[in-house]
Amino acid sequence: MERARRASPATTSQSRPAASGRRVLSADYTDASLALDELVEHTISYPEHQVFLVDSAERLVAASPETQAVTLAQAEPELARAFAAGSHGPVPGASTASTFTSAPVPGTSWRLLIAVPDKRLYASIAGWTLFVPWLVFALVTVLGVLIGALAGGLLTLHVSVAATLALALAIG
Repeated sequence: MERARRASPATTSQSRPAASGRRVLSADYTDASLALDELVEHTISYPEHQVFLVDSAERLVAASPETQAVTLAQAEPELARAFAAGSHGPVPGASTASTFTSAPVPGTSWRLLIAVPDKRLYASIAGWTLFVPWLVFALVTVLGVLIGALAGGLLTLHVSVAATLALALAIG
């Protein structure tokens, strides 16, 4: 424990705009003696993830889940192609729709790549945030139908009054 208090913290985070709001992927480690495999294993807390620490030639330094592959292209070809096109974004061709981001590891030529399924990345946090958008949508729909019915009723009333006036003028 004493060693962990003396170690300088290592923190990395990436903030990205998304259709449903801003998303932040971050990692914070205070014990510099953690093995690289442990670091990438615990970068994302849920089992559905891909974390790769790669060197400048895209050779794997560490990976989670573990793999026998030597390069990123061998481990995850779709992610390697997406990474070649940019430092973050969707992973086209992935078996599960996913989004990735990458960040340089200061003082090295390494990069940390994190890919997560979109269903996890864009999931509602919990509780009411899961249901509130649907409740608002239902309320707006009901109000729209009521306003449409009211406008239709007023139009019908206006047409019947005009018809009555026209009939009265024609008779009289």
